[in-house]
Amino acid sequence: MARSVTKIGTYVARNTGRTLSDSQLTDFCDEALRVALNVHPFADSISIESIEISEGDSSVDISSISDIIHTIAVQAIDKSGESSRPIIMKDKVWWNRNVVDADQRRSDWPRYGHRAGNIIDLNCKVNRDLTIKVIVSTVKTYEDTTSPGPIDTLDIFVGHYVTAMAFLSLQDDQAYQRWKTVALGHRWDVGEVGGSLANAIASDKFDLSTEMRASYYSDDVADFGLSVRNLNSSHDDYNNIQSWY
Repeated sequence: MARSVTKIGTYVARNTGRTLSDSQLTDFCDEALRVALNVHPFADSISIESIEISEGDSSVDISSISDIIHTIAVQAIDKSGESSRPIIMKDKVWWNRNVVDADQRRSDWPRYGHRAGNIIDLNCKVNRDLTIKVIVSTVKTYEDTTSPGPIDTLDIFVGHYVTAMAFLSLQDDQAYQRWKTVALGHRWDVGEVGGSLANAIASDKFDLSTEMRASYYSDDVADFGLSVRNLNSSHDDYNNIQSWY
């Protein structure tokens, strides 16, 4: 469980010798989350929303989803639920080169999309009523000074980042640079993520069920499979590994 703002404040005071106000601590903690989420959509920030559109529409209004940072995936689903297709999201340069006016194209299943603010433009008018499933990463903040942080994986990074910012507020540039490097790595200013933020990203990407190269049992068995360790301590098969090919 991630530490609260108050507990992070205790950690920062131990490192800096200074006690920050609750408002300043909260601002620094929220800023740390925003910095991290700008470079990676952490699992605890991801949500799935479904939006209905009608035949003839060529865009999707996603204004009902607040504080979007990343659009991760978009899918079009027939109202019957019998068919669905991913919508491949494109950047502005591609869109301007390839989609002149979606409303002038014949109605079809949308294949491509482009997000501009709270609107996802589609490459054509849709030829039936659809449900658009949108997977997004949104801004997370600390609810108050005593509640746990919203993203467990970022707890260590937040402590390091807030310590750096505390030293910056004290105009101790040497200590600030040292703690900034601990939090973000020494090449952050040239676009490379390092430090405890890089560790948090690696941890967030890790999954206990991973595809791995398995050894041969015989000439007839493929050398690729899925191996899963049972981590349910109450289960009879606890801590054993099961492989599928």
